[in-house]
Amino acid sequence: MKSLSIIFISLFTLNGCAYYSHQFGLGDHSAFCSNIENDRDRHNEKYYISGSQFFYITKNGDYYSEKEFNQLTSPTLINVSYGGLSAKELKDTAKKAFTVKFTNTNTNKNICSSTLVSSDSYEKNYMDSILGRKLLISSEKGKGASGKEIYRDEGKKSLSIQYL
Repeated sequence: MKSLSIIFISLFTLNGCAYYSHQFGLGDHSAFCSNIENDRDRHNEKYYISGSQFFYITKNGDYYSEKEFNQLTSPTLINVSYGGLSAKELKDTAKKAFTVKFTNTNTNKNICSSTLVSSDSYEKNYMDSILGRKLLISSEKGKGASGKEIYRDEGKKSLSIQYL
């Protein structure tokens, strides 16, 4: 009986009737923005651009990669909810954001900064985001923007960037 139930569960998993978070790729933003630096003052510290990626951001401030977003808003999952939002509401209200990852040359710790694609500063940020490009970053402690603030395009000017 035990082997029959294992076969039964395996068949459902292969058929797509059972989903696990790793199948959705949930956590792509966390993986991209890993090894995050502590919230502290920075004064002209050297960084380089180590990555950039597009994400969808929800009104709750959650980030989903394109792969995650397409899976979550699939017509087969339209009645499922994520963070209090139905898949349809998620699809209708999410905004696309461009995220750049900066890596400190001394500590190898990262800072991630997101800009809405609909924002006035998006084009400039996108064109300036050349992998490996060196820059100086200054910031004040506690001045970062939350996902909800970025969604509402109320992101604080928390990073002062000077390209080298």
